[in-house]
This record gives sequence, C-alpha cells and structure tokens, in this order.
Amino acid sequence: MSFTSVSFFLFFPLTLALAWLVPGRRQNAALLAASYAFYACNTPAWLPLLVLDSAATWALCRRMDAAQGAVRRRRLLGVLGVNLGLLAGVKVLGAALRGLAPDSPSARALEGLGLSGGGDTFSLVLPLGISFFTVQSIGYAVDVYRQAYAPERSFVRFALFVSFFPLIASGPIARGAHLLPQLRRTRALRTDRAAHALLTFALGFFSKVAVADLLAVFANAVFGDVRAYTGLSLTMGLLAYGFQLYFDFSGYSLMALATAELLGLDLPRNFHTPYFARSIRDFWGRWHISFSSWLRDYIYIPLGGNRKGKARKYLNLLATFLVSGLWHGVGATYLVWGALHGVYQIIGDATGRLRGRVYQALHWDREGRAAAVWQWLCTFCLVQIGWAFFRAGSVGDAAYLLTHQWRGVSLSALWADVQSIAASFNAKPLLALAFLAFTACAAVFALALDAVRFRAEHGDLAARLLTAPAAVRWLCYYALVGCCFIGWLLNNGYFATAASFLYNNF
Repeated sequence: MSFTSVSFFLFFPLTLALAWLVPGRRQNAALLAASYAFYACNTPAWLPLLVLDSAATWALCRRMDAAQGAVRRRRLLGVLGVNLGLLAGVKVLGAALRGLAPDSPSARALEGLGLSGGGDTFSLVLPLGISFFTVQSIGYAVDVYRQAYAPERSFVRFALFVSFFPLIASGPIARGAHLLPQLRRTRALRTDRAAHALLTFALGFFSKVAVADLLAVFANAVFGDVRAYTGLSLTMGLLAYGFQLYFDFSGYSLMALATAELLGLDLPRNFHTPYFARSIRDFWGRWHISFSSWLRDYIYIPLGGNRKGKARKYLNLLATFLVSGLWHGVGATYLVWGALHGVYQIIGDATGRLRGRVYQALHWDREGRAAAVWQWLCTFCLVQIGWAFFRAGSVGDAAYLLTHQWRGVSLSALWADVQSIAASFNAKPLLALAFLAFTACAAVFALALDAVRFRAEHGDLAARLLTAPAAVRWLCYYALVGCCFIGWLLNNGYFATAASFLYNNF
C-alpha cells in the first residue's frame, strides 16, 4: 500500500477518523495500531521484526540510562549491535539471495514465509523502511547515551516514534527531541491547517504519479539494457532517472508531511529543491536533509569532523559518504556512488581558493548570476554522473553509459528510441504520442512549481500558492487535479510502471 494507491485512500480517512475520535490518552495507541496495519499491508512477514526491534531498543535504552560507566557503554553497544546487525543482516541476505532460481528449495521455503518478490528470478522482499527505522533507533540510543534527553518511559510512544507510518517507508528520519514531545501531548484537530495539508499532499501526489512514474518508463527501458542504446538515448535515460528519483522523493516527502500534519504532528522537512544547489555540499543540505544531518551528527563529527587537520577531515568525509553508500544498498555500485560524492566534497573544499582566483581573473562576482549559473550547471552534471552508478545494475553498465552517451549523437536516433520506448508500453501511435506530450508538459509544470518553491519561504510551496491571487491559485488547482487524474490513469491503465516509491527499497 503506497500513498498513491486506492487502498491508501480507504485506509487514511479511517485512520484520521480513528485518531480524532478516540480519547486523547489513547491517540498514540490508535496511531500505533494504524501504523502496524500499514506495515502489515506492505511487508506482513516482517512485522514481528519491527515490533521486536522496537521492544529491544526501548528496553536496552532504559537500562542503559540507569547504568553507569563501562556498563552504560556496553548497553549502548548492545543497542547499536541489535540495530546494525539487523540492518546489515537483512541487506546482505537480500544481496546473497538475489537471482536465486525460483524453483530452488531455498526459494520455495522463503516463498512459503511470504518473503519472495516473485517474477522470473527470486528476490527477497526486504522489510519496509528497514534503513529508516534502524538509523532512527540508533540516533535515539546515541542521544540517550549522551544524555541529550531522558529515555521514553512509554513503550507505545516509543514504538509509534519508530514506526509512524508516514515516516517508515522513506523518512524523514525523525529525532527523539523533535517527535517524542509531540507524542506526549494531546492533539486537537486543527481545521485551519487542513487546506495547507491537503494542497501539500496534492503537490506530492502530482510529483509522483504525473512525473516520476511516467519518467520511469524511459529510465527503466534504458537502464534495463544500457548496451542496446547509444548517444543521446543514454543521456535521455540518465536524465529521466535523475528526475524520476527527484520527483519521486520530493512527492513522498510532501505527502508524508501532509499526512502527519492532518494527524496533528509536525515532521522535519526532508527535501528542498536540491537540483537548484550550487555545490555538492549545498546539494546534501537540500537532498534527504534528515539523513544528511544524521550522517553529520552520528558519523562525521564522532570521527573527528574537521577538528584534526585537513587530511583527517578529508578521510572523515570519505568514510561518511561510504557509509551513506552502504546504507542505500549492498554492492559495488552504491560504494562507488558514495565514494564519488565524498571525492566531490573533498575536491570542492581543496579547490575553494583556486576557484576564487579564477573568478577574480574572469571578473566574475562569485555570488553573481553568471557564477551562480555555472555553479548550478557543474553541480547538476556531477550529481547526474553519480546517479548512473546509483541506478545501474553494475559498475560496468554505469561506465558504459557514461562513456558512450556522446558517441553516435543523433537527434533522429534519439527520437526513434523515444518513440520505440513509448510504443513498447502502448502500441497505438496516437496514445504513445499523447503519453510523450503529457509527460513533457507535466515535467515542465513540475519544474516551474519547483522554481517557485525554491524562492518560497522555507520552501513551502503550498503556503505560497494559498496566498497567490485567486486566478493563479485556481488555475494551479485545476492543473494539479487534471495532471493527477491523467497521470494516475496512465499508470493504472495503459502503462505498467512501478507504483512503489524508490526509497522504499533502501
């Protein structure tokens, strides 16, 4: 059950009614039951694992808080061991079993437990959001160890903190100091925020079904067999994936914020126009903000940060981004992607003064428009190069794409490939062309909205639209509704793209 499915539009109104109709002291229990139901609808076989992990972390953190000295440190290691062991074990198991013959005894045994993804080859269905709830638990345990706040006394509140359904699939990664105090308060329905939340959800729904899912048609085709394409078709596939991931994650983040807001809870903003970033460091301050800050606070700073000289700083940066790569997945492609972003950061820091002298020689204001455009273009290209490794099935496939995208450049060949990919999903030429036209228009509309979001206060596009002139506001409303309906129809009628959110897989 994803936020864009029909089942969610049945599930969420019932959850909303339950949250506001039960007595205040039982709101958390009601939301926890709803969160477990949401989890069971996605990966039912792994629900006991989520409950046991929550219980173990809660109990160990309470005992750790009561201990002193070496015993306290050992308890922290126990919490970290439970969560890191769970995360590493499941991911390594998934990687080891990938491609297992579906008729093998091991595959049949796992299928009997409901753990198989089906298809022509066996694939282990990983626990929904395991990367998110484990690192959230680790952050909580480290904060309790540091005595940033006292451990949560109520298991229901802690379990809800770990498994709150808007968070668990793709984040944001909440901090105990931010979310737990909200769970301790009785929440009242705020009708004054309903319009803002509903518009935020609509913007996220549009980004997902009308842009990301349709761009997936092209990204999946190219990355499914990169050696079948050359020239600009490879570039088109890479850009299609880059924007698919961008609007997929942006859409989920907005819908998570909106659902939590309707339930009376405030989540941290996790995504703020990262493709408008002017440096890789700026990109990571806008992309997956909660995870970037988690890496800084729980990996980079404990390693020494920038306090022990340049060489140690660069080593710490590289180690931090390698952890980021491993967090996203087991495999060489993720390690290369993480290492690449670490190297980007190191080169950016090491060449700061040199770039300043170049700007002076060119008589460019470093904060001026020309410099901003150049910085944005360089950052965007570097990020797209990284996505090639992030998405490709192997390092070799990523290298092939990056080295062959400028060979045999031909607009006619690109157009032929685009038409062929669209026709593979719908053989009727008129419908294939309509699909192409709608995808292009929806992507342009989404980018225009993102430009407005970039300039809006705190990146809050919904608040900006709600205060826009009536004609502009209603034009955007009708455009959103129309695009959402057509996008949903294309995804569920004529075209067969994956409806799950990309970050659900990490």
